[in-house]
Amino acid sequence: TPSFDEEQCARVKRIFDNMMLRVEERDVFMNARYQSELEERLQERFGAKDISLPQVFIDGQLVGGAEIVEQLNETGELKQLLVNFKRFNPGHVCEMCGGHKFISCSQCSGSKKGVRNHFAVLRCTACNEAGLMKCPVCNLYN
Repeated sequence: TPSFDEEQCARVKRIFDNMMLRVEERDVFMNARYQSELEERLQERFGAKDISLPQVFIDGQLVGGAEIVEQLNETGELKQLLVNFKRFNPGHVCEMCGGHKFISCSQCSGSKKGVRNHFAVLRCTACNEAGLMKCPVCNLYN
């Protein structure tokens, strides 16, 4: 299980918010697939089993944790790395998800149970283990 520093996550989020960047946040505690993907990628690269959060990726390439992101921000290198990325309108809040980027699953209504040919399937394949799926409106722009 990754170790989580809420203050560091908040600082990194503020850096990206201040740059008005559209980012995809992946909550590894809400989605086991995200957690296993992160563990695989970090173990592949570093052989690391202990993961500290946050971890930032740009175009699929690992940048690093909060300290590295803060250093890159202070030197201006982060801005250069992100020059071609989409910006968001700070006054806009998604009408579908309210800015949370996830909605209750449209297939199972959040129950996490799928149905095929009138038979219950063990797990809905359209959502994560919390019964949520990515907001289709917000993800049009990411």
